[in-house]
Amino acid sequence: MSIYIEPLIAENLIMNYLISALSYRILKLKQDRCRIILVSATGCAAAFILPLLSLHTVFNAAFKLLLAIALSLILFMGKCNAVKGMFVFCTATFIFGGFVYALGFVNNYLVYGMLLSVTACFVLYNIIKLFSVSVARQRDSGNLIYKYKISLMGSEISGNGFMDTGNKLYDSRSGLPIIVISIKSLMPYLTDEAVCKIITGHTEKVFAGARKIKCNGIGSSSDLWLISPEKFEVYLSEDKNILYDVMVGLSFASVSNNGGYDAILHPALSEVL
Repeated sequence: MSIYIEPLIAENLIMNYLISALSYRILKLKQDRCRIILVSATGCAAAFILPLLSLHTVFNAAFKLLLAIALSLILFMGKCNAVKGMFVFCTATFIFGGFVYALGFVNNYLVYGMLLSVTACFVLYNIIKLFSVSVARQRDSGNLIYKYKISLMGSEISGNGFMDTGNKLYDSRSGLPIIVISIKSLMPYLTDEAVCKIITGHTEKVFAGARKIKCNGIGSSSDLWLISPEKFEVYLSEDKNILYDVMVGLSFASVSNNGGYDAILHPALSEVL
């Protein structure tokens, strides 16, 4: 049986590149292609030199540890905490290495096996990348979610609102910022008759002075019913209850993709801190 070294070198280079690129992605760092290519080449060279050295188990482990430190310094020195970077890099290496090792049981580790391994690793790379992006978004958005209370028709409604810096809505008449709330949040507090009026487009018969305005970019609807709340409270910190004069825009479209909040707050609320 002949073993071709070229496919193994290509696979090792690609694997190292994917691991390095994924480490940057997880740490939310701008990718440095020069560093990634250098790490890929260094890691590939070490992978072929190490078996030729025939080191004792202890020295073999020490060599791999020093290699991990060196590669981490190349990737992350001056960009982020090197220890944190090394942890992410080693974790990604362990995941990819274990994945390829598992594939070796069901494939011949030659040209065709290499193609399958590389393809599978590209799939794994994209899965982990999407997962890390999703986790980062949830973590970042969680820092911008605040509790609120709104008083309408004698009822006090509470929920969670997302402080969206992209919300630039202001009422053209009063000049007040607009808080967008999903109509679903109000349904439990309304009578069946009031719900029917809202659904049939007669919101002004439920909320005195309500009027419809055109709005693009909030959910999938271009219409908002604008109402003036009796009181609006938002908690921007644990010990501070802030009252703010705002208008409320009722949206028939969902305002949250993941259900973590039911209102889009206006960035003007934070200006009073």
